[in-house]
Amino acid sequence: MNHAYRTSSSNASAPDAALIEQLLRYLDGTLPREEHAAVAKRLADDAAARRLLRDLSEQIVCLGEFERRRELPAAASLGSLCQPARPSSRHWVSRWQSIAMALIASIIVTASGYSAWTLGRLPPARVVKTVGATRLFSASGTTLDAIPNDQRLRPGDTLESRATDAWITTDVIGGRLTIAGNSVLRVLRPLGNEQRLELVAGNLWLEPSPDSHLGDVIVQMPTATVKATGCLFDVRTSATDSLIRVHRGRAEITRRLTEGAIELLAGEQIKLSLDTSATPLVTPQPLPTHQWTLDLHSAAMVSHGVVLPASNTKPTRLAAIPLLWKEGVTSPLLLYAAGVAAWMMNESPLEIRADSVIIFRGLMEAPSNIRLGMTTQRMQGVFAGKFEVTVPAENMSWDGEQWLVSLQVSDFHAMNPQLATSPIGLEVGDLYAVTLDPDAKLQLTGIEMAAGQATSNP
Repeated sequence: MNHAYRTSSSNASAPDAALIEQLLRYLDGTLPREEHAAVAKRLADDAAARRLLRDLSEQIVCLGEFERRRELPAAASLGSLCQPARPSSRHWVSRWQSIAMALIASIIVTASGYSAWTLGRLPPARVVKTVGATRLFSASGTTLDAIPNDQRLRPGDTLESRATDAWITTDVIGGRLTIAGNSVLRVLRPLGNEQRLELVAGNLWLEPSPDSHLGDVIVQMPTATVKATGCLFDVRTSATDSLIRVHRGRAEITRRLTEGAIELLAGEQIKLSLDTSATPLVTPQPLPTHQWTLDLHSAAMVSHGVVLPASNTKPTRLAAIPLLWKEGVTSPLLLYAAGVAAWMMNESPLEIRADSVIIFRGLMEAPSNIRLGMTTQRMQGVFAGKFEVTVPAENMSWDGEQWLVSLQVSDFHAMNPQLATSPIGLEVGDLYAVTLDPDAKLQLTGIEMAAGQATSNP
């Protein structure tokens, strides 16, 4: 094994013993969470502290390997005469305490270390907040609905946000990561100092944190792999198509079908598809638009529901399907939801203005109250939560089974937790309709968004 040695000048100042102890606890996972922010800031601001962290991790590996190999000849020489006694856990802890103390002394005296590799032991990912219908498929083979806050994540765990209005936010080594809508995210085993994830389908946002320099974030998708450090980006993917946008920093994109990496800088985006082998183009992110009309003939943008074809008496429509809701209720509720991913139908980001009007059209066999909503993100930023409004049946415009609702931006209210107080200036993600009434047979036939426009009854 080859090692590259890093030497320091003879007059280099000795590292702070208190900092060394704090970094050791950071590495072995015993540092209290309330101290993480201070350590992360120190590492972000102090190059010497970063070098010390690297030295600590490298020398622990070296000393641990040395200690393990030192015992091998003795055990082997005994052969079949006897089995070597397994050291007690107390002895093993004591041994590592001795190693750690020797390590501290050696750093203070020599201020030198290795620079060949790092420890690869990063703090585990942790669920910060879940909203709506969520599920965890754990690596141990168990399933957990309504994921609790502070849930630790291990390689092999799979997170699922199961509805248009659901989301999951996690803390990872590279920052704060959110998935929303119908999204599936798998935690993969790291190969080094990195957080490795797989976005099977759906939407993902990553906001870098002060400790993002400690490791890369690698997100695998059906079409490509994104590698980023200290980068603000979002990803939206289906089984065949992906959109990747970088808002701050830079990311490296590697396609699944071809060799070579593509660099994506702030303000740029790239669209990838499995359907073509042509080299994808990196383009500037387009300016936002304020108008959009639902096209139900494009089934790829459906995030929840079933598209029903047109008949002699009814147009093409999106039928709501059942959704089991367990969050914040004593007993599960059965909802009926239909939703679409507006971003998948638009070349430009769909921005909400103060004078925007959103129009929902649909069918119901029995008049019923409905809840209309949208998920949002900040323009060139991170996930911004959802906004909803409850519409009683008597407040809708009716023509037989057809109904219409025209809403101003001020009609929508931020849902808990409030990630933004108003939707004005945000980008639309998904739009959806929900009812509790199974007899309503809720269906969507159209959604429009325009700036300052009114509409007539259906």
